Amino acid sequence: MVAALVAMIGFFARNRVFRASATPPEGDETMAAGPPKFRIANIQNALFESKVEGGTVRSSMSRGVAAFHVERLGADQRFFLTLPDGDIEVRGTLFVISVEGGKTKSVEVNEGAVALRLQGQAEMILSAGQRWPASGPERPSVSFMHLAPRNDAAPPVPSPDR
Repeated sequence: MVAALVAMIGFFARNRVFRASATPPEGDETMAAGPPKFRIANIQNALFESKVEGGTVRSSMSRGVAAFHVERLGADQRFFLTLPDGDIEVRGTLFVISVEGGKTKSVEVNEGAVALRLQGQAEMILSAGQRWPASGPERPSVSFMHLAPRNDAAPPVPSPDR
C-alpha cells in the first residue's frame, strides 16, 4: 500500500509539470486532431489495454490499481474506460482507479472530471478532489493536494498503444 501511494505521488507530481506546457490555450483546437493524448501508470498489478479508433480511445481495466492522465479533450475526442462492472467517460483529467475481484473498489479524481457509470446505479460525475465511494472503513481517503513528491520516483512508462 505504501509503494502504491508513493507511485501515485510521483505520477501526479510529474504530470502537473508536463501538463502545463501541453495544454492548448483556451479556444485553440490545434492539438485536438487525432486521438486524445494519455498515459496510464500501473501502480499495483493492473491489467488493462487500450485501442484507438479515430478520435476515440477505448481502454479496459480488469484488475489492480492504475493512474490515468488524459489531456484536455478536443470537440471530436473521447476517452472511455470499461470496467468489469461499468464504465468511465473521461473529460480530460488525472484519476486513480482500483478494481478487485471483478468490481470497481474506488475512483479518485485529482483534476478534471469523470462520469462514473456502474451497473445498477445512476451516473455519478466526480470532479477534482472527489472520491467514490466517498469514504469507507476498508480504504482511507487520500488527498493528492497535500502530498509531497519523492525526488527518486521513476517516470511512468509510456503506453505502447499510443
